[in-house]
Amino acid sequence: MSIENYLDVTKGDFDHDLELSELWQKNAQKRLIDALEKTTRQASLYKSKRSKAPNLIQPLHDTIFVAAPRGAGKTVFLHNLEKMWEEREQKETRDADIYFCSTIDPTLLVDNDNFANVVIAHLYNEVDNHIKTNQQDQKNAINNFYNDLSKLADSLSQTEYMSGEISGIDRIISYRSGIQLEKHFHKYVESCITILNSTAIALPIDDVDMSLNKAPDVLDVVRRLLSCPYIIPIVSGDESLYEPIIRNNFLNCGAPKNNDILESDQAKNLTQDYMTKIFPSNLRVSLLPLDAIIPTLWIKDDKDKEIQVAQYFELFQKKFCPWANGEEKSFDWPRPRNARELAQLCYLFPPSRINKEETTQDQWYEYQLLADSSHNGTAYLVAHSEQQLVHLRSNTEPTYPLRELPAFNVVKQAHLKEIDWKQYSFYNVLKGAMNSLKADTSNRNWLEAQKIFISEFTDPQNMIARPMPTVEFYSYKISISIDKNNIEGPNTALLLALYTHYSYYGTSRQRSAQLFFGRAFELVTSSLLLAKPAEDKNSEARKQYWKDFLLGLLHKAPFHSVYSLAPTKTFDFKEPKEKNPHKESGYSRIIEQPADLDKLAESIKKWELAHKEILEKAQEKGLTHLLIYVMNKVFTQLHCMRADGNLKNDSLACSIKRFEYIMINAFASFLKPAPVVQQNIAADAQTATIMSDKGMKQDASFRDNIAKYIGLKESTAKGIQWSEVEGDFTDSKSLLRAIWRHPVFELKDKNTADIYFSSFSSAPQKTYKRLITGPIKRKLSRYTDADLDKMSLEALNKLQSDLLHEAEKRYGIESARQYYMTKKGEPTVSYRKLLEAIKIKTSQKLKKSVQKGTVKNPEQPDEDEEQKKAQESKKPGPEDRVKNPEQPDANEKQRKTGAE
Repeated sequence: MSIENYLDVTKGDFDHDLELSELWQKNAQKRLIDALEKTTRQASLYKSKRSKAPNLIQPLHDTIFVAAPRGAGKTVFLHNLEKMWEEREQKETRDADIYFCSTIDPTLLVDNDNFANVVIAHLYNEVDNHIKTNQQDQKNAINNFYNDLSKLADSLSQTEYMSGEISGIDRIISYRSGIQLEKHFHKYVESCITILNSTAIALPIDDVDMSLNKAPDVLDVVRRLLSCPYIIPIVSGDESLYEPIIRNNFLNCGAPKNNDILESDQAKNLTQDYMTKIFPSNLRVSLLPLDAIIPTLWIKDDKDKEIQVAQYFELFQKKFCPWANGEEKSFDWPRPRNARELAQLCYLFPPSRINKEETTQDQWYEYQLLADSSHNGTAYLVAHSEQQLVHLRSNTEPTYPLRELPAFNVVKQAHLKEIDWKQYSFYNVLKGAMNSLKADTSNRNWLEAQKIFISEFTDPQNMIARPMPTVEFYSYKISISIDKNNIEGPNTALLLALYTHYSYYGTSRQRSAQLFFGRAFELVTSSLLLAKPAEDKNSEARKQYWKDFLLGLLHKAPFHSVYSLAPTKTFDFKEPKEKNPHKESGYSRIIEQPADLDKLAESIKKWELAHKEILEKAQEKGLTHLLIYVMNKVFTQLHCMRADGNLKNDSLACSIKRFEYIMINAFASFLKPAPVVQQNIAADAQTATIMSDKGMKQDASFRDNIAKYIGLKESTAKGIQWSEVEGDFTDSKSLLRAIWRHPVFELKDKNTADIYFSSFSSAPQKTYKRLITGPIKRKLSRYTDADLDKMSLEALNKLQSDLLHEAEKRYGIESARQYYMTKKGEPTVSYRKLLEAIKIKTSQKLKKSVQKGTVKNPEQPDEDEEQKKAQESKKPGPEDRVKNPEQPDANEKQRKTGAE
């Protein structure tokens, strides 16, 4: 196979003598040959003119400028100039040719080295070496060469000591010698090309832009002295670096400090003119960027194996980003930005070395070094984590990798001293998140009180290495205040312990169960990282490991929450006085129910054994990279739900279900090959949709990212059913199915559907109008408090029944009842208690009216009223649906059946 461009990794990276196929810049080569031929013709013409008029001095700005950014391959390009010239396709039939000097590197100049002296000495060395290696009879030419060198040296020395050190006639003579410098230099170069038997001398000058203090002197020598047509300067560099160097020189040269000679615009225009004069546009050669070369570039490995660079990149991504699909920039690795970085990457990780499924510790170590040199925070933290996980998995005592590893623990990452190039401000992330939460005015004071937890991130020293999502802040509207009697379900206390944080705050030392998802997230991800399927003989030890892990987890602040940023700090907030203080949340009661922890630990042990093969393979490949992106997506969406108020009207069960869908979809969106639906799953969905398998089937993200990908049957009366996917069952599908089957998503408890988020007051004390304000709020807007006060008990019940009936039609019976149990996060009361509160309120109102004599006593109705009641008792009315909701009539049963 004929390959146009290739990189041979079997050679050392120091070997700059390349074959033409290893020189990737084909367009630049052609351009360079054209420029050399043009300047050679000019040198030949100048020589013929000098032969007729020996005193002719005709400067020519013929510098060839090889322009390219740092690392594009300029040095290698200059090193192979002679090879490109000799192997050009069309050679002119003439004896004279170009002599290519070795490259001059201005960065090697020391102290007060004068670049003109360096050029003259460089030419001398080239001629001297030629004389020693060529036994030709050039006695006269050699004598002329040394005589011309002597005259040039005298002229050069005179110009160097003109500044006030001599006076009188000596000073005048020195000026005369200085004027003769250009003439003597032309004569000297002419002697050089005679001995070298060439038409012109190519003089490569590399890395001028990297010698900032020497660059102006170098360029000025190129402009004045190297304008000799016999010399073809070939200067390389980054034009974007040259311009500020020259502009700064024009602004400050010869001027007192902070006193520029030229205006900024004048310096800018002068810089452009200067660059155009030194580097003519018709002699410029530009090297293409790496992305333009990659499609035609191959890598040659051991035993003459060849692979395209694009395929090599795919191998590399598969090696170090094994579970990512590239969506949402998830292929975050130290991708080479230029030719130098590509060559170094291929020497470090040749294709034969990375074409293996398992990633060794040595490879993670070298990957970390690569990430450090390229300042890639994600890659560095991934490599660092994978090395640390080997030790964490070997511990017999429970460990918490998400808290130990800087890749996930933002505090440890901010304090990471091994790298000094961290550039992201986490404080700006937190500040932006708090501002979005402040849109709910009831949160503002609470958020201000939480600033104590984020104060250390204001220090500019505490930057982070990669973008991290905001933490979960405590939100005023999503705390839980419930009765002990309502947490007696089989998993209620456990779910409360996992999904709420029972923390002190404020001056009154009251406590509240506050909604956080960090513990559940940590449990799932830690199970993936620490899974170690046990043999039968070790099964009890493994169960105890997870039981201890759970116990420790429940005693810690929720992962990536505002509390976890500074676990020793507490709120300093004086909350308003409430009529009813918080009741026991049930969080601490999980410690009194070890059986719940026992069952969950047993389930996790069985889960890791059931998915032994895929979990072991996932750990061998490395999971950190995937979990970093899943974490970013999950916590970003959780924050959006808080900020948008999507959780305030949820029950605990509904919020847990939202989290489950968000987390599974986050994994799916990176595991599933493109295309992926990027819609935020479950964030804005209504309660009825979230709690219904049939409703979630209509969600585009769930349907395409999860259901179709891993193979779910249609929703049935028994819920979602698993099925085998036709075709190849990939590792990604197996991993996603294993994650969704994690025991934490199997924890169910019907009592959590009756636990709602609330503020800090008890609902029964609220007025009737506030209690019934719900899904049909706009219908109530026409009723004033005065109107409600005038209504009779029957009228109030009729209104309530009508509103309920309309809500049932829109949302279904159960959802309608849930709507009436709470008002925008107010504490939950049962439906029966709500009706009792309405009746009590109305009865008290009517009793006062009876005492005033404005109405008759309702307990002593007249005959007309008795007759009316007797007639109404013969057929059920709307109020019958309201008075006893637990015994619905036939119509209500029919509606319920239809809703289901």
